[in-house]
Amino acid sequence: MKKLLCVLMLMIATNATAARDGFKIGVEGSQFFTWYGGEAVYQVDDKKYNCKFDRIDRGVDNWGDAYKATGFYCTKEIYITVKEPQDNRKVLFIVINPAKFEERKAYYADMFIEYKKEEK
Repeated sequence: MKKLLCVLMLMIATNATAARDGFKIGVEGSQFFTWYGGEAVYQVDDKKYNCKFDRIDRGVDNWGDAYKATGFYCTKEIYITVKEPQDNRKVLFIVINPAKFEERKAYYADMFIEYKKEEK
């Protein structure tokens, strides 16, 4: 029974990650982040940074909410984390300077668009 449950959970997790091909986020009308087709771009005001996918983490935060966090390196001073709570749609966009982690800035996304993979 445990084996069957593990297999079902793995199938669900695989389908959940395969169903999305990327996303676009807008914050405060001046910051945008797009991840699509293996490319990631962070735009703030008139500056544009090419970013590199780092990893996806899943877990439970201090408030007991399940989340998925996707991380990207943009420059030595800019690391982007997109935190998606699994029980509500309040997506957080977090800009971090790894050398000054305590000075990170977090914003609720004004716009969040998922790019779904087309079914064939």
